[in-house]
Amino acid sequence: MKRITLLLLTLLLTASAVGTHSNTASAITTGVLAEPILSQEPVSIVQETVILEADDPTTHFRHSNDENNYLDITLDDTRLKIEGKTIHTERTYLWFQIRRPGSESKVKDEIFTMNSDGSYTYETNLSLSNGTYEIYIYHCEQRYSTYWSLYNGIRFEKTSKDGYRFVLSPYYQEAIEFLQNLDPISPKDTNYSWYDQHEQDAFQEVLKAIIKPGMTDYEKMMAISTWVSNTVHYDYDCLYGRSNPNPSTSNVSGSYAFMTLYARRSVCQGYAELSNVLFRMAGIPSRVVSGATVYNRDKDTFWDKPVTDPSQAVSSHSWNVVFVDGRWRYIDTTWNTSNKYEHGKYIEGDTVFRYFDQTLASFSRTHRSLRVSTH
Repeated sequence: MKRITLLLLTLLLTASAVGTHSNTASAITTGVLAEPILSQEPVSIVQETVILEADDPTTHFRHSNDENNYLDITLDDTRLKIEGKTIHTERTYLWFQIRRPGSESKVKDEIFTMNSDGSYTYETNLSLSNGTYEIYIYHCEQRYSTYWSLYNGIRFEKTSKDGYRFVLSPYYQEAIEFLQNLDPISPKDTNYSWYDQHEQDAFQEVLKAIIKPGMTDYEKMMAISTWVSNTVHYDYDCLYGRSNPNPSTSNVSGSYAFMTLYARRSVCQGYAELSNVLFRMAGIPSRVVSGATVYNRDKDTFWDKPVTDPSQAVSSHSWNVVFVDGRWRYIDTTWNTSNKYEHGKYIEGDTVFRYFDQTLASFSRTHRSLRVSTH
């Protein structure tokens, strides 16, 4: 991985200022901290705006910087090699596929097993004709059953001139520049003072339950992200304008973040706002990002050409950038879950952690960052 250091700045912050898709083959039968860190003492934070990316993202694709949940793929002239680790250790079987874009026909597919700790490796020879291909990986608890998506549509191509190369998102360079151009960290990045006291108390109760003594900031970031994705349900009734009032919330009002916490449901803005205040109350600088998605989870389709007009992207969306261990990290708690609220009912789904601390090469395949909240 290469380390690009763009800015070094020391600041003093104070807390007070401060779709999941299944895949089936014909050969397979389917089917606590006593109190969160809210110290009034100045906390010294060294900011390095750092971008960690593969030495050559056209031959080395890494999905995430999380050492406990990642996918790492390298290409050379004749071989493809995979290394990775997943927190879904119960899903022992992994199904690797190479397909043409937009096709269900498999150019190459093989099932292999992971190790007991969730780590896995896989290598295969490549002898493909010139053209564009996509990598899919599915996982399952049993060899002969329904497999669920783990990684989708990682695109590469074969040309006579360059051999095998990953296809970078048309927004990859833009994603780098977006982080480069973020305003330096300031006290506002850990500020939550505009929330009413009763709302702050409710947020703090969550942190008391999920933040444990001795946690690193990275572990706190993971704990908060996990809790939000596990707890909140995506509100399809709100998305589609259906009226299914929940009596438990009909007489309650408050901020977007508080109502998301209270009702346990929201659209993406609620996920991002709730995550934001929890990160900040835990002493972790955080911002809400608004942008466009360039991947349709429902149809499992990716970009085929640059979307120059954001209104022409698949949808508008919100997520977070969180500053931990010297750099900004992307987290999308909305897309990390398949919980949903639909027709007045809460329906539990998987938490996938696919959109936690992604590399820019990976994140820019599905998200286009356009602006950051001003508070």
